[in-house]
Amino acid sequence: MGEAKINPHSGVPLWRQVADGLLSDIRARRLDINDRVPGYRDIATTWRVGPSTALAALNHLRNSGIISSDRGQAARVLRRPLITRRMAGRYTHNDDRSPISADLDRDSVTSAPTGVATTEAASRSIARRLGIPEGDPVSRVDYLWVDDAGPIQRSTQWEPLSITGGTAAEIPPSSGDPHVIARMNAIGVTTTHVNEQYSARMPTLEESEELEMSEGVPVFFVERTHFADSTPVETADISIRGDRTIISVDHPVGE
Repeated sequence: MGEAKINPHSGVPLWRQVADGLLSDIRARRLDINDRVPGYRDIATTWRVGPSTALAALNHLRNSGIISSDRGQAARVLRRPLITRRMAGRYTHNDDRSPISADLDRDSVTSAPTGVATTEAASRSIARRLGIPEGDPVSRVDYLWVDDAGPIQRSTQWEPLSITGGTAAEIPPSSGDPHVIARMNAIGVTTTHVNEQYSARMPTLEESEELEMSEGVPVFFVERTHFADSTPVETADISIRGDRTIISVDHPVGE
Protein backbone atom coordinates (compact mmCIF):
# COMPACT_ATOMS: atom_id res chain seq x y z
CA MET A 1 0.00 0.00 0.00
CA GLY A 2 0.95 3.65 -0.30
CA GLU A 3 2.20 5.72 2.61
CA ALA A 4 -0.40 5.69 5.39
CA LYS A 5 -0.95 9.12 6.91
CA ILE A 6 -3.73 10.37 9.16
CA ASN A 7 -4.31 14.03 9.93
CA PRO A 8 -6.42 14.19 13.11
CA HIS A 9 -6.77 17.97 12.75
CA SER A 10 -8.10 18.06 9.16
CA GLY A 11 -11.77 17.91 10.11
CA VAL A 12 -12.20 14.83 7.88
CA PRO A 13 -13.36 11.77 9.86
CA LEU A 14 -10.58 9.26 10.44
CA TRP A 15 -12.50 6.43 8.78
CA ARG A 16 -12.92 8.59 5.67
CA GLN A 17 -9.19 9.35 5.54
CA VAL A 18 -8.45 5.62 5.72
CA ALA A 19 -11.06 4.85 3.04
CA ASP A 20 -9.64 7.58 0.78
CA GLY A 21 -6.15 6.14 1.27
CA LEU A 22 -7.34 2.70 0.22
CA LEU A 23 -9.13 4.25 -2.77
CA SER A 24 -5.87 5.93 -3.78
CA ASP A 25 -4.15 2.53 -3.69
CA ILE A 26 -6.89 1.08 -5.90
CA ARG A 27 -6.76 3.98 -8.36
CA ALA A 28 -2.97 3.66 -8.59
CA ARG A 29 -3.31 -0.13 -9.01
CA ARG A 30 -1.22 -0.84 -5.93
CA LEU A 31 -4.37 -2.82 -5.15
CA ASP A 32 -5.68 -4.10 -8.48
CA ILE A 33 -8.87 -5.88 -9.53
CA ASN A 34 -9.26 -9.20 -7.62
CA ASP A 35 -6.42 -8.34 -5.22
CA ARG A 36 -7.04 -9.19 -1.58
CA VAL A 37 -7.77 -6.15 0.59
CA PRO A 38 -5.97 -6.01 3.96
CA GLY A 39 -8.15 -6.98 6.92
CA TYR A 40 -9.29 -4.47 9.50
CA ARG A 41 -6.59 -5.50 11.99
CA ASP A 42 -3.83 -4.92 9.43
CA ILE A 43 -5.39 -1.61 8.42
CA ALA A 44 -5.68 -0.51 12.05
CA THR A 45 -1.99 -1.29 12.59
CA THR A 46 -0.80 0.33 9.36
CA TRP A 47 -2.87 3.49 9.80
CA ARG A 48 -2.56 3.60 13.60
CA VAL A 49 -6.31 3.81 14.13
CA GLY A 50 -8.76 1.82 16.18
CA PRO A 51 -10.40 -1.37 14.87
CA SER A 52 -13.80 0.35 14.64
CA THR A 53 -12.31 3.08 12.41
CA ALA A 54 -10.73 0.46 10.14
CA LEU A 55 -14.02 -1.44 9.95
CA ALA A 56 -15.92 1.75 9.08
CA ALA A 57 -13.50 2.43 6.21
CA LEU A 58 -13.92 -1.11 4.85
CA ASN A 59 -17.71 -0.95 5.20
CA HIS A 60 -17.74 2.28 3.20
CA LEU A 61 -15.85 0.57 0.36
CA ARG A 62 -18.17 -2.45 0.55
CA ASN A 63 -21.29 -0.28 0.44
CA SER A 64 -19.83 1.59 -2.54
CA GLY A 65 -19.31 -1.68 -4.41
CA ILE A 66 -15.55 -1.16 -4.60
CA ILE A 67 -14.66 -4.30 -2.62
CA SER A 68 -16.47 -7.60 -2.11
CA SER A 69 -18.64 -8.31 0.91
CA ASP A 70 -18.83 -12.12 1.03
CA ARG A 71 -19.06 -13.31 4.62
CA GLY A 72 -16.23 -15.49 5.85
CA GLN A 73 -13.98 -14.58 2.92
CA ALA A 74 -11.26 -11.98 2.54
CA ALA A 75 -12.48 -8.87 0.74
CA ARG A 76 -11.18 -8.36 -2.78
CA VAL A 77 -11.14 -5.38 -5.12
CA LEU A 78 -14.13 -5.53 -7.48
CA ARG A 79 -13.58 -2.37 -9.51
CA ARG A 80 -11.76 0.92 -9.53
CA PRO A 81 -13.65 3.92 -8.14
CA LEU A 82 -15.95 5.82 -10.46
CA ILE A 83 -15.77 9.58 -10.89
CA THR A 84 -19.02 11.42 -10.20
CA ARG A 85 -19.95 14.12 -12.70
CA ARG A 86 -22.16 16.36 -10.56
CA MET A 87 -24.71 18.34 -12.54
CA ALA A 88 -26.30 20.54 -9.86
CA GLY A 89 -24.56 23.93 -9.72
CA ARG A 90 -21.97 22.66 -12.17
CA TYR A 91 -21.05 26.06 -13.59
CA THR A 92 -20.33 29.01 -11.32
CA HIS A 93 -18.35 32.23 -11.12
CA ASN A 94 -17.48 31.46 -7.48
CA ASP A 95 -15.02 28.60 -8.07
CA ASP A 96 -11.60 29.06 -9.65
CA ARG A 97 -11.65 25.42 -10.79
CA SER A 98 -13.23 24.06 -13.95
CA PRO A 99 -16.19 21.73 -13.31
CA ILE A 100 -14.20 18.56 -14.02
CA SER A 101 -11.40 19.72 -11.70
CA ALA A 102 -14.00 20.26 -8.97
CA ASP A 103 -15.42 16.75 -9.60
CA LEU A 104 -11.97 15.20 -9.35
CA ASP A 105 -11.12 17.12 -6.18
CA ARG A 106 -14.34 15.94 -4.50
CA ASP A 107 -13.50 12.35 -5.40
CA SER A 108 -9.87 12.76 -4.23
CA VAL A 109 -8.53 12.10 -7.74
CA THR A 110 -5.29 13.74 -8.85
CA SER A 111 -5.39 14.63 -12.54
CA ALA A 112 -4.58 17.51 -14.86
CA PRO A 113 -5.07 17.65 -18.62
CA THR A 114 -2.47 17.68 -21.30
CA GLY A 115 -3.39 19.52 -24.45
CA VAL A 116 -2.34 20.64 -27.88
CA ALA A 117 -3.34 24.21 -28.79
CA THR A 118 -3.55 25.69 -32.26
CA THR A 119 -5.65 27.99 -34.44
CA GLU A 120 -7.70 27.04 -37.48
CA ALA A 121 -10.54 28.13 -39.73
CA ALA A 122 -13.96 27.29 -38.31
CA SER A 123 -15.65 24.38 -40.05
CA ARG A 124 -19.29 24.71 -41.04
CA SER A 125 -20.55 22.88 -37.93
CA ILE A 126 -18.29 24.75 -35.49
CA ALA A 127 -19.15 28.09 -37.14
CA ARG A 128 -22.85 27.29 -36.69
CA ARG A 129 -22.36 26.47 -33.01
CA LEU A 130 -20.32 29.65 -32.40
CA GLY A 131 -22.58 31.87 -34.49
CA ILE A 132 -19.74 33.04 -36.75
CA PRO A 133 -19.12 32.82 -40.51
CA GLU A 134 -17.62 29.59 -41.79
CA GLY A 135 -13.86 30.00 -42.15
CA ASP A 136 -13.50 32.60 -39.38
CA PRO A 137 -10.40 32.00 -37.21
CA VAL A 138 -10.87 30.06 -33.97
CA SER A 139 -8.55 28.68 -31.33
CA ARG A 140 -8.64 24.93 -30.82
CA VAL A 141 -7.31 22.78 -27.98
CA ASP A 142 -7.43 18.99 -27.74
CA TYR A 143 -7.31 17.85 -24.11
CA LEU A 144 -6.81 14.44 -22.49
CA TRP A 145 -7.49 13.94 -18.77
CA VAL A 146 -5.65 11.01 -17.14
CA ASP A 147 -5.41 9.82 -13.55
CA ASP A 148 -3.48 6.97 -11.94
CA ALA A 149 -5.99 4.44 -13.28
CA GLY A 150 -5.79 5.68 -16.88
CA PRO A 151 -7.63 8.09 -19.21
CA ILE A 152 -10.87 9.69 -18.00
CA GLN A 153 -12.03 11.92 -20.84
CA ARG A 154 -10.91 13.66 -23.99
CA SER A 155 -12.23 16.93 -25.35
CA THR A 156 -11.80 19.43 -28.14
CA GLN A 157 -12.82 23.03 -27.52
CA TRP A 158 -13.05 25.98 -29.90
CA GLU A 159 -13.25 29.71 -29.17
CA PRO A 160 -13.80 32.53 -31.67
CA LEU A 161 -10.74 34.74 -32.08
CA SER A 162 -13.14 37.60 -32.81
CA ILE A 163 -13.68 37.58 -29.02
CA THR A 164 -10.37 36.38 -27.58
CA GLY A 165 -7.91 37.56 -30.25
CA GLY A 166 -5.24 39.93 -28.93
CA THR A 167 -6.13 39.20 -25.28
CA ALA A 168 -4.56 37.08 -22.55
CA ALA A 169 -7.22 34.44 -23.32
CA GLU A 170 -6.42 34.22 -27.04
CA ILE A 171 -5.02 30.68 -26.83
CA PRO A 172 -6.35 28.40 -24.06
CA PRO A 173 -3.67 26.73 -21.92
CA SER A 174 -2.25 23.42 -23.13
CA SER A 175 -1.70 22.32 -19.52
CA GLY A 176 -3.22 23.18 -16.17
CA ASP A 177 -6.91 23.87 -15.60
CA PRO A 178 -8.70 25.18 -18.75
CA HIS A 179 -11.44 27.03 -16.84
CA VAL A 180 -13.47 28.78 -19.55
CA ILE A 181 -15.55 30.98 -17.22
CA ALA A 182 -12.48 32.27 -15.33
CA ARG A 183 -10.57 32.90 -18.55
CA MET A 184 -13.47 34.84 -20.05
CA ASN A 185 -13.95 36.83 -16.84
CA ALA A 186 -10.30 37.88 -17.10
CA ILE A 187 -10.98 39.64 -20.42
CA GLY A 188 -14.29 41.19 -19.38
CA VAL A 189 -16.59 38.60 -20.95
CA THR A 190 -19.20 37.31 -18.50
CA THR A 191 -20.55 33.82 -19.09
CA THR A 192 -24.29 33.81 -18.38
CA HIS A 193 -25.24 30.22 -19.17
CA VAL A 194 -23.85 26.93 -20.46
CA ASN A 195 -25.72 24.46 -22.64
CA GLU A 196 -24.79 20.76 -22.50
CA GLN A 197 -26.38 18.04 -24.63
CA TYR A 198 -25.64 14.46 -23.58
CA SER A 199 -25.82 11.24 -25.54
CA ALA A 200 -24.44 7.73 -25.07
CA ARG A 201 -22.84 5.84 -27.94
CA MET A 202 -20.03 3.48 -28.79
CA PRO A 203 -16.65 5.21 -29.19
CA THR A 204 -15.00 6.01 -32.47
CA LEU A 205 -11.73 4.23 -33.19
CA GLU A 206 -9.81 7.39 -32.25
CA GLU A 207 -11.69 7.73 -28.95
CA SER A 208 -11.23 4.05 -28.16
CA GLU A 209 -7.48 4.24 -28.69
CA GLU A 210 -6.91 7.53 -26.87
CA LEU A 211 -9.11 6.58 -23.91
CA GLU A 212 -7.69 3.01 -23.83
CA MET A 213 -11.17 1.51 -23.81
CA SER A 214 -12.06 -2.17 -23.87
CA GLU A 215 -14.39 -3.50 -26.54
CA GLY A 216 -18.05 -2.93 -25.75
CA VAL A 217 -17.54 0.05 -23.40
CA PRO A 218 -19.59 3.14 -24.36
CA VAL A 219 -18.79 6.82 -23.98
CA PHE A 220 -20.91 9.68 -22.77
CA PHE A 221 -20.68 12.31 -25.50
CA VAL A 222 -21.29 15.94 -24.53
CA GLU A 223 -21.73 18.88 -26.88
CA ARG A 224 -21.16 21.97 -24.72
CA THR A 225 -21.40 25.70 -25.43
CA HIS A 226 -20.68 28.65 -23.13
CA PHE A 227 -22.72 31.81 -23.76
CA ALA A 228 -22.38 35.47 -22.82
CA ASP A 229 -26.08 36.36 -23.04
CA SER A 230 -26.96 35.21 -26.59
CA THR A 231 -23.36 35.14 -27.88
CA PRO A 232 -21.51 31.80 -27.93
CA VAL A 233 -17.98 32.25 -26.57
CA GLU A 234 -16.81 28.61 -26.56
CA THR A 235 -17.99 25.24 -27.79
CA ALA A 236 -16.61 21.78 -27.10
CA ASP A 237 -16.97 18.09 -27.90
CA ILE A 238 -16.33 15.95 -24.81
CA SER A 239 -16.02 12.15 -24.75
CA ILE A 240 -16.16 10.54 -21.29
CA ARG A 241 -15.44 6.90 -20.48
CA GLY A 242 -18.76 5.34 -19.57
CA ASP A 243 -17.16 2.70 -17.34
CA ARG A 244 -15.41 5.29 -15.17
CA THR A 245 -18.18 7.84 -14.70
CA ILE A 246 -21.40 8.35 -12.76
CA ILE A 247 -23.64 11.25 -13.76
CA SER A 248 -25.34 12.66 -10.67
CA VAL A 249 -28.33 15.00 -10.99
CA ASP A 250 -30.19 16.53 -8.04
CA HIS A 251 -33.71 17.52 -9.16
CA PRO A 252 -35.61 20.04 -7.05
CA VAL A 253 -39.30 19.20 -6.83
CA GLY A 254 -41.59 21.89 -8.21
CA GLU A 255 -44.92 23.02 -6.81
